[in-house]
Amino acid sequence: MRQYEVSVTSGELLASWRAATHRLFIDVAGEAPRLHDPVAARIRLLDRSMVTTVLGSAVSAHRHGQLHRVELSPSEAGLAAVAMLTSAARGERVAYQVRAPRYLAKLPLVVATDGGEQLMTTFSVSARGCGITWSGPPPVIGRRLRLRLGPMSRRTDVWGVVRWAGAAGRGVTAGIGLIQDAPPPPAWADLFDSAARSGAPRA
Repeated sequence: MRQYEVSVTSGELLASWRAATHRLFIDVAGEAPRLHDPVAARIRLLDRSMVTTVLGSAVSAHRHGQLHRVELSPSEAGLAAVAMLTSAARGERVAYQVRAPRYLAKLPLVVATDGGEQLMTTFSVSARGCGITWSGPPPVIGRRLRLRLGPMSRRTDVWGVVRWAGAAGRGVTAGIGLIQDAPPPPAWADLFDSAARSGAPRA
């Protein structure tokens, strides 16, 4: 995945977004992406003190002065990020808060559900929780869950609670927050460190 840091003003962001075709144009330094390369653009609105990551794929790229102008086709999650950025750029109120580091990483973990233990995959990991690509119907918000980490020889159970859940495209996603008091259990710290070391983009 190509990762870029992009800083723009609200006016520049609005001028670079094509709502009719769902395309975002960004000027990036470094190596240009190839056609269809996955891209994670961490976009900072300079005049709104806001930063978020837009995921998508490269539709085109060409030299623009000393930079490359990349035409980005945002993913479903990327479109949600763009919607938040453009709303803020227009001066509208948006639900945004500065969060602790969170990495967009796909890591396996076993979740204990009513149907038994199921192997699932994270799509984001923070020091205090994770987002999961859920298997089956959406879980009930507020439900306690047992998450099993690590290989059988040294597996560790971590308890969490469902903070949110809902449909995402054809599947289901859920946000899990840890129940334990700080600091997080060593097994979870290892999971978070793995996400950070993997080179996964920050959300």
